[in-house]
Amino acid sequence: MVGLRGGVTHWEWTGKLDGKDYPLEGIEENVTDAYSRIDDHTYRVVLKVDGKPATSSTINISADGNTMTVTSSSSNTVVYSKRRMKNEN
Repeated sequence: MVGLRGGVTHWEWTGKLDGKDYPLEGIEENVTDAYSRIDDHTYRVVLKVDGKPATSSTINISADGNTMTVTSSSSNTVVYSKRRMKNEN
């Protein structure tokens, strides 16, 4: 991630889509993410700080894979679109 003033942060998460807490690496705080699959295109993420839920998000990937919509309990809905290069099919 690149911050508003240019500072760079690198976080890593390794886990499964099983709803269990897995720690974020590269951060000083005790933060975990728990991912679970709702259906073929939808996932739920619960972020916890010190073991207490801080936010939850629902991530939906469009059937064509070009759009990702993230709805979070702590912010507005954000929609990401995949840009296509001219040489992509």
